[in-house]
Amino acid sequence: VDVFPNPFGSHLYLKQKREWIGQPLEWKLFHTTGQWVAEGQQVAGKSIAALFTNGATMAAGMYILQISCQGER
Repeated sequence: VDVFPNPFGSHLYLKQKREWIGQPLEWKLFHTTGQWVAEGQQVAGKSIAALFTNGATMAAGMYILQISCQGER
């Protein structure tokens, strides 16, 4: 699994495992302080999925992205 670009601006993309394509994907974004920032669910039909498009409105800093699919994180 690859997440890009780093650092991200308005968009954040996920290049997912082949086995995950067409499966429900959940993601959560946290600030390094542990504060929840955003979350979402989607089923991606391609190997690259756009997780969100509002990154430009987020404060500069470090974030932790948690991704789960088919019981795997």
